[in-house]
Amino acid sequence: MPLPVVCKGLPRAHNRTNRRFCVIPLLVHTLFVLPRSCRCFSIGLMTAEYVRGRSELARMYRRNIVRYCELAQVLVFRDISMRTRRRFPTLDTVVAAGFMMPHEKDRFDEIQYRYSKYWVPFQWALALSYDARKKGLIESDYYQVVVQEEIKKFRTGLAWICNYDWVPIPIMYPQLVCLAVHTYFIVCLLARQYIVSDSANNKTEVDLYFPIMSTLQFIFYMGWMKVAEAMLNPFGEDDDDFECNALIDRNITVGSTTNMLLFVNKQNVSH
Repeated sequence: MPLPVVCKGLPRAHNRTNRRFCVIPLLVHTLFVLPRSCRCFSIGLMTAEYVRGRSELARMYRRNIVRYCELAQVLVFRDISMRTRRRFPTLDTVVAAGFMMPHEKDRFDEIQYRYSKYWVPFQWALALSYDARKKGLIESDYYQVVVQEEIKKFRTGLAWICNYDWVPIPIMYPQLVCLAVHTYFIVCLLARQYIVSDSANNKTEVDLYFPIMSTLQFIFYMGWMKVAEAMLNPFGEDDDDFECNALIDRNITVGSTTNMLLFVNKQNVSH
């Protein structure tokens, strides 16, 4: 009985963790080998490519579009990851880290309601892309749509992460698996004992002093159950959980680098 329960619970937890990993948005995807179900995000590359210009104004637009997307990710991770929450316990620490400017925090705090405000940085990023098009930093409407679609894809990835955190696996399911496995071995402790009697049907003494098969079953079943429990919350604080802080640092570093290395001098291009 516990084998089907455990075998169904482990793939369920693994698939859920895998889907969470696949929807985590990156500002720039490097050459990772990703499953087909994973989303590819390129907001850093698309912004660096289509918001053109060497002026300080153009660099400001590119930098702020990327920063607003990363700000939204920081706000989401603060609510689902204890490591990120400890790193950024308040919005003031987010401002101190450079993800949000003081005047932006004031505008952010002006929106007063009891629901999440993850959408605000994306609204700022979309507004910047529109303004960049009006000022000629984005050369065509098509390029503007490409940048805005990448912003929306980044937002969709964070929305999926919020959905998985909002609707977890029902608490009754892991409790049922735990109860079934423990009950099974309590029953085995009594049911698999040998009857020492002249009238016993099974008089063999093999496996009498050490239950080999029961021990192997206990190791495998309990091990599978513990693995499934460890994967229920991949945004936790275990050693094998997602490194959200490292992901934030990686995103903002790579996103800034792509904007710095945008243009190549024509003299350095060999024909």
